[in-house]
Amino acid sequence: VQLIRQSGFINFYGTQRVGDPIKDTVRPSDIGKAMLQQNFSRAVDLLLMGRQGGTTTTNNKDHHSPTTTPLQQMRQVYQASGGSAVSAALKALGGGSRNNCSSRERTVLQGLKRYGTNRPLLALKCLNFNVRMFYIHAYQSLVWNQMASERIRLLGSSEKAVVGDLYYSTTTTTTTMG
Repeated sequence: VQLIRQSGFINFYGTQRVGDPIKDTVRPSDIGKAMLQQNFSRAVDLLLMGRQGGTTTTNNKDHHSPTTTPLQQMRQVYQASGGSAVSAALKALGGGSRNNCSSRERTVLQGLKRYGTNRPLLALKCLNFNVRMFYIHAYQSLVWNQMASERIRLLGSSEKAVVGDLYYSTTTTTTTMG
């Protein structure tokens, strides 16, 4: 604690927000980036692909396998159709449990069904505002992490603040260098 008091620390966002680059084929930051680039079709496809890229169960790639979850079945149907079989994907997802792991996907699929696959922005707007902002913030957090890493690469993790660093000072009211 004393070392942190004296030297501070570089604050990074964790994988819960930006996604895990090793485990996740699709990260929330990827969806946010596509949204910021106004590539809404890509954002929809990434969201419906899922973090593991829509992969199937470990042993069976048949989307009717009893060991495949409804969410995996939906992803397989959607991807196999190139994104055109929205009704079939919704059917694969099932109408039963509206658990949290599939509510975003269900909402976007319902938006695609309602507005058409050629209007992905309207489908994304069916998501709660906070959910949409989560993806944008995930990308912002990734950019922050990349800039913080670059700062360490260029300037090291020195014990002193340099021009451009943000910090909290208990002795002055100034909180930025430069």
